[in-house]
Amino acid sequence: MSLFLTIKSSRWTEEGFWKVLNIPQPKQVTKKRLYQGALLFSKDNLTKELFQVRLNTSSMLFTDSSGQGYISNIKWCKVECFVEQHEEDVVYGFTIFKLKTRQDFFVATAEELDEWMGHLSKIGILTGFKHDYAKIKKLDSGKFGKVYLCEDSVSHEQFAVKRLKKEMFKDTKNLRQLYNEVSILRKLKHPNIIKLFKIYEDNATISLVLEYVPYGNLLSRIQKRIKFTPKEVMTFSKKLFETLRYLHSQGIIHKDLKPENILIASSISDCEFKLCDFGLACYVDKSLRSKSGSPGYIAPEILRGNSYSTKADIFSAGVIIYILTSGIPPFYSKKSEKVMKKNKDCKFSFSKNEFKGISPLSIQFINELLNPDPAFRPTAEQVLQHSWIHLACCSESGSMSCSTLNQDPSEKGIYSFNAWGGRY
Repeated sequence: MSLFLTIKSSRWTEEGFWKVLNIPQPKQVTKKRLYQGALLFSKDNLTKELFQVRLNTSSMLFTDSSGQGYISNIKWCKVECFVEQHEEDVVYGFTIFKLKTRQDFFVATAEELDEWMGHLSKIGILTGFKHDYAKIKKLDSGKFGKVYLCEDSVSHEQFAVKRLKKEMFKDTKNLRQLYNEVSILRKLKHPNIIKLFKIYEDNATISLVLEYVPYGNLLSRIQKRIKFTPKEVMTFSKKLFETLRYLHSQGIIHKDLKPENILIASSISDCEFKLCDFGLACYVDKSLRSKSGSPGYIAPEILRGNSYSTKADIFSAGVIIYILTSGIPPFYSKKSEKVMKKNKDCKFSFSKNEFKGISPLSIQFINELLNPDPAFRPTAEQVLQHSWIHLACCSESGSMSCSTLNQDPSEKGIYSFNAWGGRY
């Protein structure tokens, strides 16, 4: 049984692998179809029969010859494929393991097996990681395990794989956090968010097969370059807030936005990136009060123990843009406790040296993002309507000069209004 399944086990009742599908049909039936194909199996542990089986985002469904429908929730269940030689014949298939039961399924060809396993990997937990991937080198290590660069044994495509020690997840809190992270990553589909392709589990290890982004993170680029040009900051910011708009539209708060969690996806542009590390991410809830995040980037309302929303991410993004613009963090101190206090009190300034040549509109924009009161802080959608972001669009189209980027908003009527239109 998968470790992930233990989280759900207290709420599940399992009398068999299949459950009779009654009318009216439950919500599982109407979920998006991932795949449909022929499978040979025994629904009652007697004779094997060939059925057309439909797979959606949580369940398998089929109808027998009498018209009776059956359903099985297989989300988070272990899926193990097999290829067996029986005299002159080769048998292809896979087994799905639930809490107390299992079901063997058979297909006609290796191609059909690959097709089914490809779709089942989106909702189940696979086995046989060492057979499917070869390690190339270690990329990183931490408390819960290590990250390796690995190569697919068949396609030779490269992936970043988090190899996590299962013993670290005996603690229910850690397990729920991991469950939450992979649930969110499986849901998200955006070009600027890291992709989770597959999850493997064996006796001692959980392996997350992730998109490999080989060009380091934003922190390493900042350390090399110190400051970015106004044009680059604009372009980067527009993409970051477009990503946050999508994330927040899914009801998700990242909660740990910082340069280390932004991977650079291009060798020639620092504005192409992938947002990663959703370990602290959570769904929006009015009761959210847990204090977590990275010092210097945490929204003040979180540090004060107040409830928070997606606007916590806006504050963190504001810190990043402040750093890209000036080359220094807004809440700098050599002592972590002082960083936390400055962060909580939201005390920062726009130094004349670091912000020399930066337009008043840019400073106004950053100031709005770092508003200590989330009621006066914009949403990602509102940020994308700001005059400063509109300049980024003009910059990308080549219709704006560098002098325009640094223009005082008071000198041009279009920038003289309140960007957010008052309190939200």
